Amino acid sequence: MSLSLTTDQAITDRRLLALDALSALSSQFSRDPDFGRLISAFILTISGQCAAADCFIVVHQPGDTGDATLSFATGRFTNLETARYLREFALKGGTLHKEQGLIAVNDLAAYETLTDVYVEIESRGVSIVAPLLCDEQLIGLIGIGKRVDGRQYNADDIALLRTSLNTISPLIANAYLFLEIVNLNKWYLQIIDHIKQGVFVLDASGIVRKVNRRGTDIMAALAPNMVNSGTLIGLSLECLFPEKLFPNWRQKILEAGNIPGGKILESMIAKGPLQDKIFNVRIGKIEHELSSHAETVISLDDITKSKASEQRLFELEKLAEKGAMASSISHELNNFLAMILGGVEITEIMIKKGEHGRAGNALDRLKNNIMQMERFTTGLMDYARLETRKQSTDLNHLISDILSFITVQKRFAKIDTVIQLAPDLPQIEIDSDQIAQLIINTLNNAADAIAETGRPAGRIVITTGRESDHILLTITDNGCGMTPDVKDRLFKQRLTTKEKGHGYGLMTCGKIIANHGAAFDIDSTVGSGTTFCFRIPMA
Repeated sequence: MSLSLTTDQAITDRRLLALDALSALSSQFSRDPDFGRLISAFILTISGQCAAADCFIVVHQPGDTGDATLSFATGRFTNLETARYLREFALKGGTLHKEQGLIAVNDLAAYETLTDVYVEIESRGVSIVAPLLCDEQLIGLIGIGKRVDGRQYNADDIALLRTSLNTISPLIANAYLFLEIVNLNKWYLQIIDHIKQGVFVLDASGIVRKVNRRGTDIMAALAPNMVNSGTLIGLSLECLFPEKLFPNWRQKILEAGNIPGGKILESMIAKGPLQDKIFNVRIGKIEHELSSHAETVISLDDITKSKASEQRLFELEKLAEKGAMASSISHELNNFLAMILGGVEITEIMIKKGEHGRAGNALDRLKNNIMQMERFTTGLMDYARLETRKQSTDLNHLISDILSFITVQKRFAKIDTVIQLAPDLPQIEIDSDQIAQLIINTLNNAADAIAETGRPAGRIVITTGRESDHILLTITDNGCGMTPDVKDRLFKQRLTTKEKGHGYGLMTCGKIIANHGAAFDIDSTVGSGTTFCFRIPMA
């Protein structure tokens, strides 16, 4: 079969119609990038132009040397294993590269290296094959069956097919590139959607262009009307952070945006409808090589809970100090009571001597004073007495909150604090404030014990685990350790080895352990360190 060309007006008109159809497909793909639909539409267009019911197309990404191919077909070719044919052609000496055009299947018989491929294709009714080339690389193959009306393909048909193929090849290559860009954009958006900070990207004019899921959630909680009225995209910086809800935010963000390398604004307060929120705000610039205009990236990290935990732990420490002070006062007042009671005994002796009137009046006054002081001391001890209120608590989370606050203190500056928290630890019923007080007291004592050794590098290890129906909390230090006598008295009676200590902190810890029905073990070696192991019942 001879393939010659003609160039009359009819061919020109058919070419223009074909180009219009392909242009429409390209526009549709840019709006809805479905690669399978695009290639299917290509093969249907070719099928219609050639009046051939049977067509197939096999494509792969430019530069891909693997076997990842996509096949689409119509008519009898639907079930044809066309991917194998493309690989056969690609591997057999580049015949199609040399031809760079349509090849009649009958002409393949002239190529010895393609004889077996020719037999396979010809037996299935393929009349024309054509390579799809991009920058002289084979990216696909089109096969066309016989015309529906039985006529042979003439030069006009060939010219029209060549025009279409010359347009389809770059479209397919560009479609792969476009899909890659779309997928990269989706991947980028998925990444920023899965981080815990809210992210806002503003263009050079201060208009919001991108917002991740967390950013939308933050704004929905603080300004529900803003989110309910529509997307945040397109809002200005002023509208995104209105002064009433975000006092002084806009000015500080603008100033921070001009600082090279960006800046973090700590503890920025937002006025929410239900409660105020506290954020750390990071502002940075993204420079573009192809543009002189830089984008501004603003990330919001909600630290409200951590700040609340910080405040609660601070109050717990103060409460522990007040409790210890009250216990100390009550202890001293009881000593005074003993002296007053001694005075009562002396008064009674006076009575025996016969000075009944004076002794009786003095005794009444003395007893009244004793009763008042006893009520006073009882009130002080009641203040120090712990009242347990248990609730379901995540011990790992409680420990993490404590460490985030306590390890920044000066006494922990030269101490390496290691946490080894067991995953999937079940929640337990505890008074979280009291257990926090127990942990803080133990950690403080561990830090003081390390300081006594004078070691340049201290180490504290906190671990959690599960043993039968108990949760284990272990705190190990490499401090000065303790003698057996001190260890045996710990948590059981007022005890201190510190020059300025009063010993009531450990007594309070003993009450906390008892209130929770917990047990403890102490393993200590003088000069090496101490390990506290607390066993807290799960029920």
